[in-house]
Amino acid sequence: MGLSNKIVGYVYLVDSNYKIRWAGSGMAQEQEVESLRTATAILLKRQQALSRAQSRRRRGSYIAARVGETV
Repeated sequence: MGLSNKIVGYVYLVDSNYKIRWAGSGMAQEQEVESLRTATAILLKRQQALSRAQSRRRRGSYIAARVGETV
């Protein structure tokens, strides 16, 4: 990651695949803060969409299993 200064703070936004999507260090300028907020919102939306899709798949599997049951 190249941490060259032990006194300066470093911030990393990491996605669910452990890829660094945003990085910053030191005192943030307003533009940097806004870009971190934007990147965070994008990743959260992607994660929520993925979670909803996985939930629908699980629900569909459960329904299919129930339909195949004998009474």
